[in-house]
Amino acid sequence: MTTLPLDGKLTDEQRNKFGKWMESKAEVIGKCPICRQRNWVLIDHLIHAPIFYGNMTLLGGPSYPFVGLFCQHCGNTQLINAVISGIVPNEGSPSEPNLNQNGG
Repeated sequence: MTTLPLDGKLTDEQRNKFGKWMESKAEVIGKCPICRQRNWVLIDHLIHAPIFYGNMTLLGGPSYPFVGLFCQHCGNTQLINAVISGIVPNEGSPSEPNLNQNGG
């Protein structure tokens, strides 16, 4: 099991790994779909989105981890799955999301 920082802040190693992963997907990060600028900034911390459970919030339940980018010009935010991008290991259990790239 990989140990991640408790504060959720991306380490230099994670930032570099994410940068290389992004470059492997797109040589140049595209224009913001809102303002058409190219002023993207990597958010310092991992972001998580909890699973939707109707009208209630389940604290401590499963969630999806993301790496965030935001446009400095307009604030538009893009979320990239942190498991798919290799920043967070895929350690899902039967009761948690498993984001294996092979669909399983």
